[in-house]
Amino acid sequence: MALDRYVAICSPLRYAVQMNEHTCHRLAAGSWICGSIPCVVHTSLTWDLPFCSPREMNQFFCNIEQLLQLACTDTSMNRTVLFIHGGLAAFICTALILCSYFNIIATVVRTPAEKGHRKAFSTCASHLTAVFLFYGSGLLTNLMPSSRFSAETHKLVSIFYVALTPALNPIIYSLRNLEVKRALQRVIRKIQE
Repeated sequence: MALDRYVAICSPLRYAVQMNEHTCHRLAAGSWICGSIPCVVHTSLTWDLPFCSPREMNQFFCNIEQLLQLACTDTSMNRTVLFIHGGLAAFICTALILCSYFNIIATVVRTPAEKGHRKAFSTCASHLTAVFLFYGSGLLTNLMPSSRFSAETHKLVSIFYVALTPALNPIIYSLRNLEVKRALQRVIRKIQE
């Protein structure tokens, strides 16, 4: 999305040529491959681990960190690989998003039209909202210390990360649509009456 916003704002006349179907397929395939490789690595490293009793996790989904806590053996290699993968993925994704938005901001600031500034930032707002929701809930899910928060709190945060954030994405992106905004305003007025 950051690349799409970058091309749409920084090269609007070349958007259709640069973000063609072939490019979109390559970007989607690259995302799937980059996301699948670490999963295969973590699964193969976890496959042969012996697990102790109880074999139950107090969670709605199987998070690799909680699965490693059930192992009866040293999982330092698994945790190192998990840390390296997570850090590398977070760094690369964050760097790409930041570079894209720094270029967008530089381009927008150079344009003289005030209306263009508002439109460009409006175009970026939905993507940045989705990014902050995803990263924020992901950080909370993975960095919450177990000792300070209850298992129920961990479950609530993980639901937000796994289910609610992806469910909110279509709503966040559709709020740019004028018809959706008007319908939402009508609903809010009805509720207030």
